[in-house]
Amino acid sequence: EDVSNKIDQFGSNLLILPKGGETLSFGGVTIGTGSGQELDMSMIPTMYTIENNETLAIISPKLLAEGEILGKKVLLVGVEFPEELRLKKWWQIQGLAKGQVPEAKEIIVGSDVARIFDLKPGDKVEIKGQEFQVRGVIETTGSMENDQAIFMDLGTLQSLENKPTGLSLIEAAVLCYTCPIEDVTTQLREKLPETRVTALQATLESRDNTVEQFRLLGIFISLIL
Repeated sequence: EDVSNKIDQFGSNLLILPKGGETLSFGGVTIGTGSGQELDMSMIPTMYTIENNETLAIISPKLLAEGEILGKKVLLVGVEFPEELRLKKWWQIQGLAKGQVPEAKEIIVGSDVARIFDLKPGDKVEIKGQEFQVRGVIETTGSMENDQAIFMDLGTLQSLENKPTGLSLIEAAVLCYTCPIEDVTTQLREKLPETRVTALQATLESRDNTVEQFRLLGIFISLIL
């Protein structure tokens, strides 16, 4: 059970997306971002009203937007840093000490963004007419949504985009040991009928295979003893 819970908390295994609208790509997923097709912050408290709400370990809402630096377009990702850093435990961030959280006017940039714009921790950059300080640089992860994005405070980006409660997607880490994620997915779909609730199959298969190996190992050891 302990192994299962630790695996479940290592990254998201569930996405909540809009049903339609314009699109942006994030992590290989096409996300609706058109007017009237976005998610809303009010959905998060609703998520906790499902029957198996104890399985919702981490909920990380995001707003995606297009920005520009020195005439080049960049992907802006508004996040709640405490939750995002819990969700992305594998991030190695230069300039950000363990336990530290960026402030409202501080950003974390992906490795490709840092390379293209020659950015390092402590540098300042103008985004949408406001000045931000680079708090950290994410070491190369191999995924576009991390390496080619700028992460900033969710409330700050919502203000810049004039979308005070708007969201593009919600990532969640769901503990699946006591309740199949299919049940959680069904419950969330019932509570949020205007959204698409998607379980990340590759993550689930990897988790299930690992947990099964540990289960078999436990049986083997118990037989030897």
